[in-house]
This record gives sequence, C-alpha cells and structure tokens, in this order.
Amino acid sequence: QMYAYSSFPLLKKAALVAMVTRAESDSDFAPSIERFMTLDSNMTSGIDADDIYQALSEELLGDMKQLVRRSIGPASVPAHSRASLRFGKGRMGQKTLSKSSRRPSAEKSRVQRFQEELRADVESLVHKVDASGSGHISYSEWLAATANPGWFSCPHRISSVFRLFDFDGDGMISEDDLKRVIPDVFKKLTVETVLQESQLSTKQTSWISEECFSMLIRTQNASVFTLKRMCDGMEDAVCSSNAEA
Repeated sequence: QMYAYSSFPLLKKAALVAMVTRAESDSDFAPSIERFMTLDSNMTSGIDADDIYQALSEELLGDMKQLVRRSIGPASVPAHSRASLRFGKGRMGQKTLSKSSRRPSAEKSRVQRFQEELRADVESLVHKVDASGSGHISYSEWLAATANPGWFSCPHRISSVFRLFDFDGDGMISEDDLKRVIPDVFKKLTVETVLQESQLSTKQTSWISEECFSMLIRTQNASVFTLKRMCDGMEDAVCSSNAEA
C-alpha cells in the first residue's frame, strides 16, 4: 500500500494527508498508529529508513537465511558431486573445496546481497513517501500511506478536503488556492513543484473541479498523467488511466 501511495501525484498526497489530519477520530487508524509507535522507537515523531530497515530485517532475515541454506544445501547438488565434495576429491584426484567450507561463504554472500537490496528499496520508498523532503515519514504521512484506502473514498471526507483546498470558495481548485493551502500541509515542499506537476496555471481551464478532485482521490492508480488528463477535461480519467497502464 505504501508503494501505491509513493507513486501518487503530490496534490493527491497533500489531499490524503489533509484528510487524516482533519479526521474526527483516530480509531479508524488503530493498526497504522500501533505500527508507527513500534517503528518510532526513539520517539522522534517520524520514521526514517533506518527504522523501517531494522524492522524488516528482523522479520525477513531469518526467513532469508533459511531460503539461502536450502538453495545451497546438499539437495541442490547431484549425488555423485556430493560424494566427491565430501571426501575432498574431484576428477583426476585433485583436491576440491569441501561443501561444508563453501556453504558459509555462499550463504553470507547471498544474505549480504539481500540486505543491500532491501536497504536500497527502503531508502527509495521513504524518499518517495516523504513528500515534504524532511528526511523521514511524518505521523500524518504514515497514516495517509498506510490507512485503508476505502476510508479515503467517503464522499463527505472528499468534499470536506476539497473545500479546504478551494480556498476562495469558487468551486474550483486553482493555482492561487494551492499557493495558500500547500504550505500548511507540506511545510518544506515548494508550491511551484506541486503546480508544475499538477498542470495548474492561471488558466481557468487547468483548474480542478470537485468532480475531478473526487476522481483523483478515489482512483488507486492515479499518476501525473492521469491528473493531467483530468485537467484536460477527460470524462473518465480512471478508465483512461487503466487503458494506458
């Protein structure tokens, strides 16, 4: 679910963060809150790559070691090869490295490669989820990225956050609206970045209606391309996005 959130346009991320911030109760986010508190062991009010990597390592490394042992274990070597390896003799009577002495090195190499790949994936994910560029995932960003997607589909919640983004109340989200709202949602994110990605400008034809905004929130494969199509007046950007995928 976090991977899906990480690919959302900045405008949608901002909207989802605003929605969880304005939630009337935390009860709907109980599993996400519990997980956040577990990961934020240093009580910094944020989760960084080290926190997630450490948790995943503890959960996955044991299983990874077992898979590695099975993949390089005796079952993966033919019977005649196992015999020669066991006695330390290969063809022409030359000495060969025993299976038992090769296994720790091979196991360590594969586990190390797994750890490096896991670390790289975690750092990339945190960077994409951290829209404000703070270097960690904030409490609100974590809830927005991990809460049940169905929670965000509530028409009342969508309408409420649309009115928040429609700062001047004219029924459309415009460039001026976002200049006033975005700094309150993502303090370190420049408004210009959001405007450029969302294709919003001073032209009224680029502004976003509540219908298009609702479509952006409800679709789970929203992308910059999808958002541009909404701004261009596509009647069914969800279907169009699926067709292009």
